[in-house]
Amino acid sequence: MPSEEILTVPEVAEWLGLGDNSIRNRARSGALPSRRVGAEWRFAREHVAARLAGHEAAAPESPMPGAFSYPDPPMTVQDVAAWLRVGANTIYEELAGERIPAFKERNQWRFSRGALLEWLHGDPEAEATRFRRPPRRRT
Repeated sequence: MPSEEILTVPEVAEWLGLGDNSIRNRARSGALPSRRVGAEWRFAREHVAARLAGHEAAAPESPMPGAFSYPDPPMTVQDVAAWLRVGANTIYEELAGERIPAFKERNQWRFSRGALLEWLHGDPEAEATRFRRPPRRRT
């Protein structure tokens, strides 16, 4: 199993012993839980491992009501870009297209790691329609 928490297409391909195009096709079809960030596909290692084991990744357990817990500190654009291994401009493009979960704190974008992991799990139908080519017109 790869050591990185967020994986790229070549890393998943090496892990599964498949070609890059096979991984992209499986991501596009929803066979592998993933999300497209800019022009690149990203995979959460735990989601792929759960799918390979034949079940979905378990949702993180919420603390008991009234229990004190330490939430993950909010991430900045630079933190998220480094974590997803994309450029900061790609994150800003995703924000402009309202395709990534985030919130504004004063005038700066902030991200929740938990929300990003849920988002990375992907919505196969939304991803499929986002990248589906329009039908060709016959003349």
